[in-house]
Amino acid sequence: MTRWAEIRSVTRLPAFGLLAASTAWLGLTVSFTRPYIPLYATRVLKMTPLELGAFMAATSLGSVALGAALGKLSDTRWPRKPILLGATLSAMAGYFGYLVLRSYGLLVLASGVFFGLAGAIFPQLFAYARDRVADFPPDTATRYTTVLRAIFSLAWVVGPLVGAELLALAGFRGLITSTIMAYGGLALIIGLGFRSDVVPRAPLPRDGPRPARIGAYPRGTFLAAAALTGFFVTNTMYSIALPLFVENLLKGTPREVGLLFAVSALAEVPLMLGLPWLANAVGPTALLRGAALLAAVYYGVVALSHGLVPILFVQAVYAATVAVFMSVGMSWFQERGPGAAGQMTTLYANTTYLGSLGGSLGVGVIGEVAGLRGVFWAAMALALGATLLLWAVPRSRRSRVGSPTGIGR
Repeated sequence: MTRWAEIRSVTRLPAFGLLAASTAWLGLTVSFTRPYIPLYATRVLKMTPLELGAFMAATSLGSVALGAALGKLSDTRWPRKPILLGATLSAMAGYFGYLVLRSYGLLVLASGVFFGLAGAIFPQLFAYARDRVADFPPDTATRYTTVLRAIFSLAWVVGPLVGAELLALAGFRGLITSTIMAYGGLALIIGLGFRSDVVPRAPLPRDGPRPARIGAYPRGTFLAAAALTGFFVTNTMYSIALPLFVENLLKGTPREVGLLFAVSALAEVPLMLGLPWLANAVGPTALLRGAALLAAVYYGVVALSHGLVPILFVQAVYAATVAVFMSVGMSWFQERGPGAAGQMTTLYANTTYLGSLGGSLGVGVIGEVAGLRGVFWAAMALALGATLLLWAVPRSRRSRVGSPTGIGR
């Protein structure tokens, strides 16, 4: 079967149309607002870099604390549908707080609670997708989630540009109001289309990893998790600092901010679709090592840039790093926990949330002390550190992405 035929075969799997629509809608909703939150915080809410970092960190801290609990409950007691609905309504409440709250302390508290709960949307959506194809071979399930992740990325091609136009036409209030309405649309899709019945957990193989005990994870899993967390620290620092860097140092516009995010997402989609086959050829850990090194190069280019053009030219480099860490990393953690898709997807998601927490605090402290350009130099150093950690991950016998034996070359 050709690669294109394999991708097309995914469209015939259970609930693909519903999950593709949900993933695209979520991607659009997130992407037309998120790039402009740092601008809103500094322009409208008058936050300093340190206050901005603490504000963004509150969301990450809430996501780690609440997301882990919800992931465990979704695998043992609660069906995923009400969790997804509750998380989506929490996102609506969080953005409503942006409109009505002006006290910094209340904003931090509301952000930690409401966006912390909303952080469950992404991992629970992909865990639900994994459950719907639980009876298919692992390679098929991996292709399923990879295609859905590519759809999420494709939404980022359009979302930031839509957000920039909304911002120009209706201001920040109109942008945030549109976001609340979009999350309401997602809640309707979930409420009307998702199944409420609990999918039975797959039996654990005798010799396979058992997520209930930390010692049962394959060697190197948590070392790699530390490396992924380090990468996501740099990614968060970059995503918060870039809009401010473009507007304040490069004298750019919100439309140019949106263009950078959109170009990166456009380059990411074909890379992500080809990753399962590339990972089978060279091994996922090798891909992660190369991506971390490329990230260091990219952050260095941004730190040296005094105009938008050099950054635009290297967006494909950034797209490659994100594609590897978001796609290969997710499959890796999911396959290490047969029968516990929610817990393992949340374990992976927590590396992103912990990275977001560290990156938010890092961009606040470093931005306050060394300025925005210093943030990118620090990101480059951290990416090099993540590369070294990945080289320290123990080698295991070669296996394919999606195989039940694990991934760890």
